[in-house]
This record gives sequence, C-alpha cells and structure tokens, in this order.
Amino acid sequence: MYRRLFGDKHVKIADGLNNLAVVLQDKGDLKNAESTYRQALAMKRELLGELNPSVATTLNNLAFVQYDRGEIQGALATLREALDVYRKLFPEDHPDVAAVTNRIGFWLTLAGDYADADRHIQEGLAMRRRLFGDSNPNVASSLENLAILQVATHQYSDALASARSAVDIFTSALSASHWKTAIAESAEGAALTGLGNYPEAERLLQHSYGILSKEVFAPAAFRSLTQNYLDTLHQKQRHTQRTGAGSPAENSAVPSQTIAAAPRS
Repeated sequence: MYRRLFGDKHVKIADGLNNLAVVLQDKGDLKNAESTYRQALAMKRELLGELNPSVATTLNNLAFVQYDRGEIQGALATLREALDVYRKLFPEDHPDVAAVTNRIGFWLTLAGDYADADRHIQEGLAMRRRLFGDSNPNVASSLENLAILQVATHQYSDALASARSAVDIFTSALSASHWKTAIAESAEGAALTGLGNYPEAERLLQHSYGILSKEVFAPAAFRSLTQNYLDTLHQKQRHTQRTGAGSPAENSAVPSQTIAAAPRS
C-alpha cells in the first residue's frame, strides 16, 4: 500500500523493509533478512543522508544478522559504522553511543581481540556511569561484559569483583532470579572456577544456566557462554580427581567461543 501511495522510494517503505527484516531474522531466514536490511539501509541513506539516527538503527540491526550468521568480523565492521554515525550525531555522552561501544567490546571478546575489547568496554562503562550513576542496570551490563573479558584473560580476582558488582546492581534493580542477573552470576561462577573454588562455582553456574535455559528473552550467546563455563568447570573437576590436585590458573575458564545469537536493540 505504501508503494502504491508513495512510489518505490519513501521513508515509510524503508522503515517497513527494516521491520520486515526483523521478522525474517526472528524466523531464522537470515539470508533474506540481511538482503532486506541492506535494501532498507540503501534507501535510508539516499533519502535521509548518512548522518541520521534511522540509518544508525538499521546498521545496528544489520550487524546483528551478520553476527547471527557467524560473520563476526563483518558484524563488527558494520557495528563500527553505526557507532561512527552515533558519535557524529551525539558528540557528547549518549546512551546509544555507550550501548554500541559496550556491544562492540563484548563481540571483540568473543573474537579474541582482548586489548581492543577492553578499551571499548571500559569506555562504555565510564560513559554509562556518567550518564546513569553507579547503580543502573546499564552499568551492570557493562560490568558483566568486563567480567567476561577478565575471565577470558585469566584476571579472575578482578572478574569476581566486576561480576559481583553486576549481580548486586541487577538484584536490586530487577530481581535475584532475572535472566540478566543470571548472566552476571555465570561470570561470577567462571571467576570462581579460575580461582579454584569449584563447589561454589558449580552452584552458581548450575543456577544461572537453569534460568538462562528456560528464559526465552535471554540471548543465546550467554546461554552458550554459561554452558562453556560449566564444561570448563567439569574438566577441571575431573582433572583434580585424577591428579589429586589442581591449579586454578592452569587453563582459561573460557574455552573457544561459539558465535551465537544476540539481542537487537
């Protein structure tokens, strides 16, 4: 109907294409979702110019479909384009800049680019603290991503502190049983695994995985990550049983990552 009313190029049609792509992605038709996002993006750029929030939104969504297809480097490149648009639109602190910066940091962690991941996560965390204060769930999300990075780089004591701070914020702002709290709790469990506290690590990881495996809104990337943490814990427990002793720092508490679905926002 929009095409009959406005012709083949109109902002309403571009928005409709973007929304259609969201549905295609949710249905698992990733190839057509990507193609439809690209149609929407090209039309928005032509009609609105490069520096428009709607262009950044579609770039962000396109990055997620690339991520869902396992194309993490392409997803990162597209998300950096979105961040560049947001930075030019909002040169001061802004929630969208902080959110995309934080997300890039998490994806860089999964890709194994830890130095760049740390830079982005720390930047996003500092910006969110300036924007929201220290007790906001957005700050907790950055803290849990920092904890995940610290686990991956064997900084287990620091990871434990970051994860526990995130758990405290989420518990107060949401609840102890919320899936976002469970994600932070799983990072806490992974840090305890690295420190050699296997009984407490297992309790936390089993509890968090139980929540994440049942909650439909919980991103699949974090379910996979928590499963990896559990697998690592069990490997360490078996090693300890065989040898009678274990070295907490002998292996990373994060095995190689599987790229999984993540939320669009």
